[in-house]
Amino acid sequence: MVSQLPAQSPDLDKLAPSGQFAVAVVSNLQRSRSSSDRRRLVLILLASDLGTYIRRLLARVAEKACTILRTYLGLSYREVSISPDMAHRLSVVGRKTLVLDLDETLVHSCYLDPDTHDNVGCSQLPENARPDYVLNISIDGMEPIVFRVFKRPHVDEFLDFVSKWYDLVIYTASLEAYAAQVVDQLDAGRGLITRRFYRQHCRASSPLVSKD
Repeated sequence: MVSQLPAQSPDLDKLAPSGQFAVAVVSNLQRSRSSSDRRRLVLILLASDLGTYIRRLLARVAEKACTILRTYLGLSYREVSISPDMAHRLSVVGRKTLVLDLDETLVHSCYLDPDTHDNVGCSQLPENARPDYVLNISIDGMEPIVFRVFKRPHVDEFLDFVSKWYDLVIYTASLEAYAAQVVDQLDAGRGLITRRFYRQHCRASSPLVSKD
C-alpha cells in the first residue's frame, strides 16, 4: 500500500516532513481495505505536507523581506526635550563614561584560517552577506589574515547618538593588531571613541582572559 503513495518533491520532503502524523496516516493506509478510504487518507497526508510547506515558505519570504527592509530603510532617533531643572542637574553631574564591547556587540567578524583554510565565524552568516570592511591584518609578524567585518545594524547612528551624553570607551579581549583597525573604521575620524582597551589590558586566567 505504501508504494502507491504519490512521490513528493525533494523540496517538499526538505521543508515539510510529515513526522508522526505521516506515520499514523500510512499505518491507516495499510489497514484500510476500501479504495475510497485510501484516497481520502492520501489526500489528508498531502494536505498536511502542503500546509506545512506553505507555512515554512512564507516564513522564509518574510525573513528575506525583513532583511531587505532593514538594509534600505534608515533609522532616526528623536531627541526628547528636557525640563530646565533636569538640564541643570545634568550639567552639574557632568558627562559619564559608557564602556562598550567590540565583537558580537558592535561588529561581527569572520576570517579564513591560514592553516586549516576554514571560514571561522562565517557559518551563521547568509551566503550573500557583504562585509562592511575587509581588513588584511598581520598578527605577530605572521602571514596576513583577511578579516571580513560586519557592522551591527544602525551602529553608526547609535554611536553618534550616545556620544552626545557619554564618553565612549571600547574594552575588548581581542588582540590590538585586529581590534585597533576595526575601531578606527567604526570611529571614522569622528573622535567619538575616547579610549580603547585591548587584550593586554585584560586579566589572564588560562585558558581565558577576563576584563577587570
